[in-house]
Amino acid sequence: MQMYEDSSYMTAKAFLERLHSDLGRSDFHIGFSQAPDNEDEYLEILNYLKRKFNEMKLEQKIGNDN
Repeated sequence: MQMYEDSSYMTAKAFLERLHSDLGRSDFHIGFSQAPDNEDEYLEILNYLKRKFNEMKLEQKIGNDN
């Protein structure tokens, strides 16, 4: 059983590789069932992950300041 499915826009492998490249890190795993269907959907996912990583950095900084 394949865990990740390709879409008509991109393969699941290309999706993960592009996320790793665009985020500049590969030390994360995301749960998804299918690669995005278009560029707008990809950008929405990318921007969501950027926000989450920034929130994590802020939380770590606040924790280290205490």
